[in-house]
Amino acid sequence: MRKKRRGERTGHIYPVALEAVQKLDALFDVERGINGKTRAERLAARKELSTPLIPELHD
Repeated sequence: MRKKRRGERTGHIYPVALEAVQKLDALFDVERGINGKTRAERLAARKELSTPLIPELHD
């Protein structure tokens, strides 16, 4: 209980949570890669790279 109060990790990571974070991180990787590009370039990159990742979030 002390670790929880101090904000330290208790050592247990739920597999479902880890999988969700990894899937979201893939989307953030796309966003980091298109940072600084024009609006049209960002939109095209999102359609090409992010769109295929979205259905995986619902699994």
